[in-house]
Amino acid sequence: MFETDRLPDGWAEKCRAMDEVWFPARFFGDILAKAGIEDRNMRMMGRGLDSNLYRPGATPLEIPQSRGFNFLSVFDWHYRKGPDVLLRAYLSEFKADEDVALVLKVYQINDNSVSLEAQIADFIEREMGMTLEQTPPIILLNGFLPNAEMPRLYAAANAFVLPTRGEGWDLLWSRWPVDVP
Repeated sequence: MFETDRLPDGWAEKCRAMDEVWFPARFFGDILAKAGIEDRNMRMMGRGLDSNLYRPGATPLEIPQSRGFNFLSVFDWHYRKGPDVLLRAYLSEFKADEDVALVLKVYQINDNSVSLEAQIADFIEREMGMTLEQTPPIILLNGFLPNAEMPRLYAAANAFVLPTRGEGWDLLWSRWPVDVP
């Protein structure tokens, strides 16, 4: 698994020597095809999902300040994940008095020294020309949440949003045979 637009040096030759090359998302199939790997040797195999944990009817996580309709986005805070795109869309569409909230489950893998609260406030004021009082709720869940709690977090949301600029784990199906749904 990698998130670049080409194979690392030497990989194409090794892939061509294989009977089959399995990959997790369409993104990789496109990269393999550009590198000259034949379609007949490619197999996209989607990631598995524990349907005992991620299922309808899971008990929603209690999220303070949530509203009647809650958008959820889960991502590592950096440019490629599009937090500015998400905030701009949300703040342009909804007003403070609407029964809606944006829940951000954010990781700071690349830079945990930055205050996300300050960045969000700065974006609201400078980029959107709004005061915090004029905005619908943005609920920041920054830091660690046990994996066992993630299904409950998703169950607390009405819609998942992720306006990313690029994803290596894109889960869309493609033209290649899919061996595992």
